[in-house]
Amino acid sequence: MGRGKAWTQEEDAYLREHYRQKSDETLAVAIGHTAGAVQDRRFKLGLTRRKWSAEDVEYLQDAWGSTSISGIAKNLGRSVESVKQKADKLGLGTFLNAGELVTFNQVIQAVTGGSGSYSWLREKWARHGFPFRKKKVINNRFLMVDIDDFWKWAEQHQDILDFAKFEEYALGGEPAWAKKKRRRDHQAQRRNARPWTPEEDQRLRHMLEAHKFTLDEIAEDLSRREGAIRRRIDTLGIKERPIRNPGKWWTQSEIDTLLWMHREGSSFEEIAARIGRSASACRGRYERLLNPDSMTREIRDNKTALKGFFQTKQCSHYTKAGGCDIRGTDCDACPQYRRRNPEEDHSTGWISSKAGSDGQQRVVPAKK
Repeated sequence: MGRGKAWTQEEDAYLREHYRQKSDETLAVAIGHTAGAVQDRRFKLGLTRRKWSAEDVEYLQDAWGSTSISGIAKNLGRSVESVKQKADKLGLGTFLNAGELVTFNQVIQAVTGGSGSYSWLREKWARHGFPFRKKKVINNRFLMVDIDDFWKWAEQHQDILDFAKFEEYALGGEPAWAKKKRRRDHQAQRRNARPWTPEEDQRLRHMLEAHKFTLDEIAEDLSRREGAIRRRIDTLGIKERPIRNPGKWWTQSEIDTLLWMHREGSSFEEIAARIGRSASACRGRYERLLNPDSMTREIRDNKTALKGFFQTKQCSHYTKAGGCDIRGTDCDACPQYRRRNPEEDHSTGWISSKAGSDGQQRVVPAKK
């Protein structure tokens, strides 16, 4: 059998410089020799690698998946390549999927059934304080999630989550409330997926033209959510709107019930039926309790923008307490102007869910 290609001084120098950081296979590709030839040349030049002790192996197995690869290499006094090779020989699997954390992408795929947008959900959940963690793999960082942290966060943010496509036990063990949440979302999905019939459209028009039904009354009559009623009105281009509920103060008992039922995973429709308010009012009140300053700032800015328009006193969308409930900023160009009932002044009637500088809804009787 003939001899292999002779080794040059440059190849020996490259071997001396990189043999600790790179495997024989990687070195072979770089300098044009076989892996076996590289190994023989290393031995001939006295370039032997330090053997793995039982303690080193035990540390690698414990740290794999929780400590970064570069951190493991530094603690063991070895190269990153050496650590990766040893982990592969030990069958430890990929670093990203090792340890107690799962990737954020895995959580999204589980919760949405594979239909969720990574970037959109990342931004949305981040605004609600999602417990992200980061994991470094070589020179890259990945968003990771501790499952226990996820369930704690999810319980407090059930209103922004939909479990209809979340397969049971897709993320392992689940708390008891998750099963109730999944059942409610399945029921809501079936209800929302039901197509509108001509009879329902006609019923909706008649109720709106009667000018005596509130949004929650129409929703109950048609067995649909308030949001679905709003969207259908816009889709059909109906000008009439539901009458407004008379505003009233929230009692502490109602607030306690709202928070308790929401914490237990009840929908805003269920909460509304319990305390005798609309689902929109319950959702608005809950949002104000979470962030009381943002609503008052929004109202203040809206009222400032409309300060010079005389139409505010004549439009039923505007109230002193809450500003414009559709958040218009130019009465002259607004296509949704609706003349106020002559019997009311602009402090009278239903106040939108965002009304009240202190988050409270008010009714001020019209002057006679």
